[in-house]
Amino acid sequence: QDAAGTALLSSAQTRGTLYSALGRVASVDAQASRELGDWLGAGRPAAVAVGAEYRREKFVYEANAAFAATVLSSTGVDPATHNEGSRDVKAIYTELNIPLWKTLEVTGSLRHDRYSDFGGTTNPKVGFRFQPSRQFLLRGSYSTGFRAPSLYDIHSAQAFTNTTTNFNDPARCPNGVAIAGVSASENCGVQFLRLQGGNLNLQPEKSKNLNFGLVFEPTADLNASFDFWWIRVTQQIAALDDSVIFANAAKYAGLYHRAQDGSLSTDGSQCAGPAPRPNCGYVDNLTDNLGGLNTSGIDLSANYRLRMAGLGQVLFGFMGTYVTSFEYQTEPAGRWNQNAGAYGSGIINGGPVFRWQHALSATWVKDVWSAGISNRFRSSYVDQTPSSTVSSDSTWDIFGSWQPVKSVALTVGVRNVFDRAPPFSNQASTFQVGYDPRFADAAGRAYYMRGTYKF
Repeated sequence: QDAAGTALLSSAQTRGTLYSALGRVASVDAQASRELGDWLGAGRPAAVAVGAEYRREKFVYEANAAFAATVLSSTGVDPATHNEGSRDVKAIYTELNIPLWKTLEVTGSLRHDRYSDFGGTTNPKVGFRFQPSRQFLLRGSYSTGFRAPSLYDIHSAQAFTNTTTNFNDPARCPNGVAIAGVSASENCGVQFLRLQGGNLNLQPEKSKNLNFGLVFEPTADLNASFDFWWIRVTQQIAALDDSVIFANAAKYAGLYHRAQDGSLSTDGSQCAGPAPRPNCGYVDNLTDNLGGLNTSGIDLSANYRLRMAGLGQVLFGFMGTYVTSFEYQTEPAGRWNQNAGAYGSGIINGGPVFRWQHALSATWVKDVWSAGISNRFRSSYVDQTPSSTVSSDSTWDIFGSWQPVKSVALTVGVRNVFDRAPPFSNQASTFQVGYDPRFADAAGRAYYMRGTYKF
């Protein structure tokens, strides 16, 4: 920009503090444990642990009234916003570990939490560990879970903003054709207003978790593990993706709040100021309790140490996850959406569930020197607009390090050695376009140097 252009841009800027939010948490807890003796002659004593916790949470969200009034039409934050909430949480818990015999032990635990705003919940966990030999181990557990909505989920300010992408008004521009008497430019292919923010009516999430795995260690230098997991969640806390609301106008008719003339607003000024706002039309997109989530998969890992006489050693590592199933509902008792290997758009700012992803590494170490190479891989998936598929992504990094003493280290390295560009994605859930910045970096190859000193 030249000086005149910079001055023009500066004259259009408005600077200030829009709102401030502060969360405080104070907690105190106590724990005690002891051995109980070898009840069953397993060669190891049983043990018990007990504990209690008290937590006080407080949250305040307040608009800067003077500045918020200046930018109300663009931010949608009500200048009168002053939301606050607090809660007390009390918990008691216990865990008992019992060796049944030398190769098998079982563990049971129980936790009770009482929230001042949601009542009480009791969640158990049972697990086992079976090791018939030094080289082989079986393990498993089952538990239930509970997550109360955060005070931010409940009390964050409700504000108007535009939809993430362009839509046709299902009533005034069906199938992309404006009805008689309305403007196509204001009803077809535009970003309408939506209301987002906290929800006083939220209920807690609940979950069930099952894990079963085995560990194999044939030598001191080689080990591998396989863990199978299943997770079930109900009443998940999130906001619907606005694309779901506009794609199912009849189903979500209750989320449409139209202006007196039947329109949906495209300009924040139409919804500015206190209610009533006769010219304000919007869709309700508040955080809510959606439907269930079921997912399962396998975690794999392996490590191997190669010892080289006089040349140091090389440590090989591998971690991978395969998702066998991932399905979710956008509302209680609603249709199940399959999302493994695809982009999930039922929840706002959703994203892909990779069928397979892994990390590989090899690190050479000798005396004060070390060097390594690593690979990160994510499988392909069906894009947000299913007409295309996002290709798999694989990047390699290298590094070298010198550590002359324990407290000092110098590292140099290269990220994305082959300068691989992010795979193309048509996602519209973030401001970046052409790729998904949550899973790929557009910077390309990057060089770095890092020095550390510990004292």
